[in-house]
Amino acid sequence: MLTIAPLPPALVDAVRRPLEQAHAAQRDLHEALRHARVAWQLAQSMPQLEQAASGHALLYALHRSGQLVEAHAVSGAVLAAVRPFADGAMALAYRQCLRWSALSAADIGHFNEALALATELYEHVQSRGLEEERPSALSLLGVAFDRSGDSWQAARLLREAASLACKLDERETLLVALNNLVAVLLSQFDLLRESGETAQANGLLDEAFEFIEEVVTLLEGGCDPYLEALILTNIGEVHLHRGALEASQNALNGADRLARAGRYECSMVRICYVRGELALAKNDAESALRWLNEARRALLLFPVETTSILVERAMYRAHRQLGDLHASMAALERTRVLELARARRQLLARSEFAMTHVEASEKQREVLDGESRAAQECARRAEAMTRLAFQDPLTGLANRRALDDYLERALDRAAIRRLDVSVIMIDLDRFKQINDRFGHVIGDKVLQRVAETLVERARPGDLVARPGGEEFVIVLEGVNATHALTLVENMRLAVANLDWHQIAEGLSVSFSAGIACYPHVSRAELLEQADLQMYRAKRTGGNRVSVAP
Repeated sequence: MLTIAPLPPALVDAVRRPLEQAHAAQRDLHEALRHARVAWQLAQSMPQLEQAASGHALLYALHRSGQLVEAHAVSGAVLAAVRPFADGAMALAYRQCLRWSALSAADIGHFNEALALATELYEHVQSRGLEEERPSALSLLGVAFDRSGDSWQAARLLREAASLACKLDERETLLVALNNLVAVLLSQFDLLRESGETAQANGLLDEAFEFIEEVVTLLEGGCDPYLEALILTNIGEVHLHRGALEASQNALNGADRLARAGRYECSMVRICYVRGELALAKNDAESALRWLNEARRALLLFPVETTSILVERAMYRAHRQLGDLHASMAALERTRVLELARARRQLLARSEFAMTHVEASEKQREVLDGESRAAQECARRAEAMTRLAFQDPLTGLANRRALDDYLERALDRAAIRRLDVSVIMIDLDRFKQINDRFGHVIGDKVLQRVAETLVERARPGDLVARPGGEEFVIVLEGVNATHALTLVENMRLAVANLDWHQIAEGLSVSFSAGIACYPHVSRAELLEQADLQMYRAKRTGGNRVSVAP
């Protein structure tokens, strides 16, 4: 069970007594919160250690009971009290306070704060060499990036967190990372489904289902009931979107029982929303509206911005199903207002986050200038040499050396996490004829334009490499052959439909591609099989894709 850090030894009795009661009442959040509030109030006139200990207990109870607005309101004062003890008696409490503060800020829409706090935790863990806590810190960063609108970066961070947790045999940390990853994939699924990209959306749903199967296995070893309620809700949502309505109902019933038994009222918001979606899937719009209205009422007490948008969007569909045009348009308008406000704050948060890092880099550069220009020049040369060693100079893509290194590490991660890794081998059709007819300058421009198109169509985090000549390789972690086929078909059509006449009159470009997927193909044969499939595509006419069986 996830618990708050132990109390430091030197506390005055007036604060120690309510804190001990708060710790003892962790399974009864209302009692824990009542005692923590008393301790926090008493500690305001006492030394910083008492404020730190009571603030830590207060943040725990507020976060778990869903009082996110209040948690965010007190988090600044709590962190100010806890930070001086970050390397001493309350080191664990400091890290936990950073986590709860970041999560509260993220859920109520303060994305810049969430990113800053998650970064502070990760840098603290890194600088202290706390290897066993890196998965949790990465997981928190992933959640912060997801809430701030970069769910693809979030998925990359969460996959890394899960991989590290697996290596360290941290079962509950692995559960948290996988549950967060499923939530991010559901978020991406929802975005792609709304924009009409059904094939890619379903690929993400399949990936989420694979993680769910692993989560179910891990749950057999027991789990913190608060976490289990969250996990079962996500399981219910994945089953719902896959059309397994009975399995969805069973998972939601389990989540409901745990939430009510533990008095996790905040968890009921998401449970009610998914129950509403389930009723819509059964074409029972009236029941859907009852559940969604219950979710809306709960959101007044436990505001979570993401869920608010989902609830309004579902209400739009429910009213439309009932033929109530006025109510459906009102729900749609509320959805758009929430989405626009959220998008604006996400953009500002990402901009501020980027500028903070730019400013930090600039300050570091100024220090280097002041201390030693020779050292700076040496660093630039080292960076240039590294780039030359791993980068294709024509296209800027990874070269063969970088590809081999990345693929080896990706397959190691996949073996630990039991993930698919798809390799796409691409070769331009009749490229020698292009060079012969139009010249090598035009040929180089073709390679550069193809490289740009492949990168644009790849997911953030995918490796796109040019090992040599007119050959490109793409490595997709956590992607099966079916999803890889959808992705490369989009790339193939995009390349074929480019306006090549702008480069040279009469120029047309296409490519053939082969796909092989680990573990269906062994790691030793992965590149070879992708290559064989690529040549198979060429032999059958080119401008097509072939997949290894």
